[in-house]
Amino acid sequence: MPNLVTVSVFLLYTYEGNQLLTTDAFVIITVFLLIRIPLRVFPFLIQRFLDAKVSLDRIDAFLRASEVQNDYVRRTLPFFTNNNSIMIENGNFY
Repeated sequence: MPNLVTVSVFLLYTYEGNQLLTTDAFVIITVFLLIRIPLRVFPFLIQRFLDAKVSLDRIDAFLRASEVQNDYVRRTLPFFTNNNSIMIENGNFY
């Protein structure tokens, strides 16, 4: 595929009435060889940026969420009256 792009650029360059010199041809080939790898990596880079944006949006939503709903939490004083830090009574886990 990169060779097809290079040949099409040469054809378009000569089709417009320009004379293709060897110095121009070597410069064009060198430029295409230099940008070939970054262009292959570019889609992966976009995907990583989108993944990072989704992650940051999730973190933002978590940090902006309201605190614990008091309807579901029973707090008794003094805290930690026994050795259990957390106790679940009649828990229902689906």
